[in-house]
Amino acid sequence: MCRLTAYLGSPTLAADIVTRPARSVIRQSFDARERLGGSGGQVYDLGNLNADGFGLGWYDQDGDDSTPCVFTDVGPAWHNRNLHRLARKIRSSVIFAHVRAAGPGMDISQNSCHPFEFGRYLFMHNGLVAGFKQIRRGLMNKLSDCAFNFAISHSASDSALAFAIFIDKLEDPMASIPVSTMCQKLVETIEAISQACQEAGIEETSLLNFVVSDGRSMAATRFALNPKGCNGRAASLYFSSGTRFEAVDSPAAAA
Repeated sequence: MCRLTAYLGSPTLAADIVTRPARSVIRQSFDARERLGGSGGQVYDLGNLNADGFGLGWYDQDGDDSTPCVFTDVGPAWHNRNLHRLARKIRSSVIFAHVRAAGPGMDISQNSCHPFEFGRYLFMHNGLVAGFKQIRRGLMNKLSDCAFNFAISHSASDSALAFAIFIDKLEDPMASIPVSTMCQKLVETIEAISQACQEAGIEETSLLNFVVSDGRSMAATRFALNPKGCNGRAASLYFSSGTRFEAVDSPAAAA
């Protein structure tokens, strides 16, 4: 399992979202308190560490380039000096951050680190696709050459394949779409994965928390397929909204 953070709003310093909060995603790379455990499968029984890579994604606020910027690396996020340096200088209206705990059999490399980028889109995933090796070939065979090549170049992991399915549903990966359309394409992506699992008789739990953005809007999902293995729960996902964002030091942090 992984942990992730996403922000959409007025241009904000990445450090105030990613590294400085008391329960930041960087803190959760070594102290993830809401990782599912027990009968959820092997991937949930590996402790609280998310140390198999990390990534930071954002959009440039100046200029006409609508494609996102991404910085990824393999290894723990908590001691990566470049991540902290960048976070103190990057200011953006869309910020993605992800720390990874690779599932069984998944590759550990920069190509596997989230967030993924394609065209003007950023994508990241918290969870896993159960029985993935049983359904990967069938799902890959249905992809266009473009989406297939994307999945292959990103280790053909369950997360990369999920994004590849989403990519195939875009008419133009450089075009912005209404958020309602973005949500519908995420639902169709989940439906494709769910159908493959059902046809293969997969009974283990799949957790499909996805976040996607085109730089203007953002959509996220919280979904569990066959949730009995996780005591009926999906992976945690918190949401908040407001008219502005302000970073405020807590008394504990100031002490």
